Amino acid sequence: MSEPRFYVLETSSPEIGNATTDFLTADSMEDVPLGEAPTCPACGEYISMMRLLPPIEVEIELLGSSYGDFAFGPGLEFLVSERFKDAFLGAGLTGLPTFTPAKIVKTIFRARRFVGPAPKYFSVLPARSRAAIDDLASGVEYEERWTCATCRGGDIERYERIVLEQGSWSGEDIFFPRGLPGTVITSERFKIFCDRHAFTNCPLCEAEQYGYDFSPGVGRLRRK
Repeated sequence: MSEPRFYVLETSSPEIGNATTDFLTADSMEDVPLGEAPTCPACGEYISMMRLLPPIEVEIELLGSSYGDFAFGPGLEFLVSERFKDAFLGAGLTGLPTFTPAKIVKTIFRARRFVGPAPKYFSVLPARSRAAIDDLASGVEYEERWTCATCRGGDIERYERIVLEQGSWSGEDIFFPRGLPGTVITSERFKIFCDRHAFTNCPLCEAEQYGYDFSPGVGRLRRK
């Protein structure tokens, strides 16, 4: 039986397409209602940012000429369209436990003005999986290696690719892995699902082809 294939949802892709869509919360961060940041049950360290609480109001920024089914912002949460939400739930996929309505209060047009209605958007945050990054196979280099085996909250300098430890994945279709808490990983089933429905602004890269260098001015590593 072949090993499962995984993909990275590029929430900060530099490539601009016809449906590239970003968002910001409508008020200053001091005024936005936020929940408590989750902590590791073993070491007590923070493992994520504070989550947005309703009511969620956003400013949408269109870099292309149409609204995307996905919209990405400065945090770990992102927006998905009602079309995506309905299809995701109908397909029985897993990894997005809640869909919180987000109200658009302003749209900023950076290209040709789009004539047409905006979709209804929902804020989502992928699940935290027990899947763990295989440091050796992924070519991970640390400034400070993790000491807690539960959350693996180390300080990474770079990694060449993303390979998960065999047997660690718990079956989610979209999730955050241990060791890379800000990187969204998806299953091959999720990739097939997105391709079939032609969801827009949903850049997925094969995980073994995706690397990153956190040195200033480097960023995404592209493998040939």
